[in-house]
Amino acid sequence: MGILKKIILTVVAIITLQACYTKSGCPVLCDETRPATGELTVRVTRQTENPVYLTVYEGKKDPNGTNKVVITDTLFDVDERVYIVPFATYTAEAKYKIGNKTYIAIDYDKVKLKEKTYDDCDKTCYDVNNGYINLELLD
Repeated sequence: MGILKKIILTVVAIITLQACYTKSGCPVLCDETRPATGELTVRVTRQTENPVYLTVYEGKKDPNGTNKVVITDTLFDVDERVYIVPFATYTAEAKYKIGNKTYIAIDYDKVKLKEKTYDDCDKTCYDVNNGYINLELLD
């Protein structure tokens, strides 16, 4: 990459970053409406012969089985599903039946809400960090 191209890209990046804020330090792009939910995406290995049985629990899975079940689903010939959920930590468990054996995949993630208040302009901005849980079987 030539020096002129690097300079132009740097100037464009600086202008773009400055366009997000006014001179007082307040953001121009700001979601001021507090969302109630986020998205939890669960990815599984696509099965054509047998469904994948999915259970989503609130919180990290307790070995004693005391977690609240918030979602149960049976996935037929799909590899991803998106659920609308409140902000929390979730554990997902997928059960696969392959031949006469059952395989279980478990993982967790958080659906988080970030909140930032700007005192100079009396503005609160919200940003959602959606969750992603990968329960694909390894080869």
